[in-house]
This record gives sequence, structure tokens and C-alpha cells, in this order.
Amino acid sequence: MAASNAGLANCGGLFFLHTDDKHLAVKQCSVTDSLGLDNIGVYGGYRHIAVRGRYSENWDLIGTNKLDIANVGVEGRFKYISLGVDVSNLPYVFSSLSIYRPDSLFRLSTRIGRGTLDIGEIRWFSEFEDDIVHELAAEWESHFLYREVSAEARFGRQRVGVSGKILQTSPENPEKEYYIRDSIDIVAIGFNYGISIGKNDFAAGYTFADADATLYGILHKETSYKRFLYLPIEAHLHHIYASWNRKPLHTDLHFVHLSGSTEKNPDRFYETLAPNRALPTSILKALSFTFLQKQFRVDTDIDTYGIIGGGSYKWVFGNKYAIAPHVDLHGFYAAGEADIHKKIETTILFSYRSETEHFTRNLNIAGSLLSLGMELRRRGSANIALEYGVTQLIPFFVNYRETWPSDVAEGEPGQGGQGGGSGQSTNEEPASDKRSGDLETQSWELFRNGFATHLGLSIRF
Repeated sequence: MAASNAGLANCGGLFFLHTDDKHLAVKQCSVTDSLGLDNIGVYGGYRHIAVRGRYSENWDLIGTNKLDIANVGVEGRFKYISLGVDVSNLPYVFSSLSIYRPDSLFRLSTRIGRGTLDIGEIRWFSEFEDDIVHELAAEWESHFLYREVSAEARFGRQRVGVSGKILQTSPENPEKEYYIRDSIDIVAIGFNYGISIGKNDFAAGYTFADADATLYGILHKETSYKRFLYLPIEAHLHHIYASWNRKPLHTDLHFVHLSGSTEKNPDRFYETLAPNRALPTSILKALSFTFLQKQFRVDTDIDTYGIIGGGSYKWVFGNKYAIAPHVDLHGFYAAGEADIHKKIETTILFSYRSETEHFTRNLNIAGSLLSLGMELRRRGSANIALEYGVTQLIPFFVNYRETWPSDVAEGEPGQGGQGGGSGQSTNEEPASDKRSGDLETQSWELFRNGFATHLGLSIRF
């Protein structure tokens, strides 16, 4: 009976931004182990992930999450077929089935999974501490169904493949006071081609993804459900890549185009954000709905694209005891535009006030990503490898512009409060001159905050 065992421990972190109004950091540590016995493979692992992000736009949006994921799986490989099952404590269950020829000329695979994912907690903080609603906090839990089918074929030195993936989530109402509920449909189709000529290997591919998602923020009190957040999102992704490998050199080139939009719904109770509805049951809540209501409606169109390309090289010195340094250098350019319509509606007693902002944001950034790493190996009855690496963002320039049309003031007919009746009035007010959301981060700040690091240890015998 042939047996093999492999274990891996890895820790790393991504620290991208750390400014007053923008922040993103991800830390993770994992331990995995696998055991192979003839045609049966068993594996398991544990992973800890911590995420924290922040974005300011009238309200401070803060997202945090900590996940402890343990999983175990088993895979059986036979002459024409392989079967696999993966179970996690999230919880989720994935099952896979592959049918293939022993000579690897053709392979057809399917994969299906269902489970629950704790996205984390999202908090909104108003820029004015004396606002009736200064803070909102909601937990986000997603219930997903994932399906994938792929086919691969080899013709001599050439190989082709096609794949299709579908991710759907079902909106559910948990027994929580505040929560985010989602309804997501994502469809992705991919094609790839590769050819090997001597020591050279060429590959190219294309992926298209279409996403349609709606997020709801819900306040649940006994049998009452009130929606304080409504965010419909549509997005389209195109990804084209090409690569060339000739060990120890690897090169690649990627082009990505992403477009999307969020459209406001003019109907009542479908505001993008209506913080008054998230107030707990109290005298303050009753007064606020009588005398003061405030809601935000946001309509955004986003169009971005990026190009990244470069290569990596790895040296190996030694045999039984080896040192393998490697360097990875990629250059990139990204450009994006966001056209934003934002309306702030305020009802005070029987009067209605509307502030409308229409502005465009443009961002152009170019730079490079430099990764340096070192691996120490020991070969023998037990192969041991210790690896450490660090990646640094090196921006060449950052160009940000925010354009405001001169005619941004709009007014609408007045609407009464809950009391209704005559005597309603309308106050028209020009939009504020504040340039909210300005990107104040300079190149040196991006350099200081844009880095990632990891440390890994693997043992195989």
C-alpha cells in the first residue's frame, strides 16, 4: 500500500490602505494536512481570517469579520472516475465528480456546494454625532448555492478547456434585530487554450461574469420588519490573460474591464439608506417619524479597466539543502470613472427639503508590484521547506479628479409627514459645496500602506 503525507502551515497579511477615511487589512493563518493511501485521499485543515475595512462618504462605513474555518474532505480516484466530498463548520458541503480517460485526453468535471457564509458586521456612522441616528450596525450572513461544470481536452501538445459557474444566494430572515439580507445571482463563463513547445508553455484565456445582486438592511421587532437599506447592484466583468513559462521564468499579462451600476428606486420604502427606520422602539422613534425623517437615494454608474503584466524568476542553489530566492515584478495601470447622483431627502413636520448632488469621479493610477521571497529546503525521507515573502506596491503616479456640474440644485414637490393634510411646503436648497470622498492619499502614502507578507512551512513524506 503506497502512502504519502503532506502538511502546510501558513500565515500572511494584506495591508493596503490606512488613511483617515479609507482602510483595508486582511490577516490569515492556516494549517492543513493531507494523507494519500493508494487511490484514496483524505485532507483537513483549520484557517483563521480577520478582515477590517473602512470607507467614508457622509456616513463612515466600517466592515469587520473574524472567521475560524475547519474543514475535512475525502477523495476517491479510480480508473475512469473520481468522487470527492468536502465539509466545513461554516457550515457548507461541496461534492465533486470527474469522468476522464486514463490517458488524460479528456476530462469532464462537476462541482456543487451549498452552505452558509458569515460575511461579517457592517456599521454606519454619521458624520454628525448629533444626528438622530448616529450609528447603525447589522450582521450579514449569506446562504449560497454553487454549481460548476468544466470540460478539458488534449490534442498532442495542445489543450483546450471551457467552464461555467453559477453562484446564487437565497434571502433568509434570521432571528436577529438588525441584519443584511442578500439576493445574488452570478454567472461566469470561461475559455482557455494552451500549447507546449519544447520547454516553452503558452496559455491564454477569457472569462466573462455577470452579477445581479440586491442587498437589504432589515430591522426586525417581533412580527414587524422594516427595511432601512435597499441596494440593487448590476456588474459585468471581462478578463483576458496570456502567459508564457520556461522554467525558472514565468511571465503573464492580464486585462480586466469592470462596469456596474446601482439604481435608486423612486418608490417609498425603497430608499438606498433610511436610517430613521432603524431606530429602536422608543419615544425618540415616534417623535422622529412625526417631526423628522431623513433618507438617502444614490444612483451610480461605474466603469473601470486595468492592465497588469510582468514576470517572476526563481533561483535554486544546492541539492539536498537548497536556498531558492525568487523575485516577482509586475507593472500595472488602472483607470476608472464613477458618475454619482445622490439625493438627501428631509421631512420636518409637514415641510419637505431635497438636496441633490451630481458629480463625477475619475481615478488613474500606475505603478508596479514587487515581490521578494526566499525558500529554504531540505530533501530526504521528509522534505521540509520554509518560505517567507513580502510584496510591496510602488505607485508611479495617482491622478484623482472630482467634477461637479454647476446646475446641481433641484427641488421637488413637498410631501407631508405621517400626519398628512394640507399646508405642506417645499424648501429648495442647493447641494452642499463639500467635496465628500476626496482621495487625499498621495503616492508615498500608498507606498507606505500597500504591502503584503506571508510565512509558510511545509513538510512532505
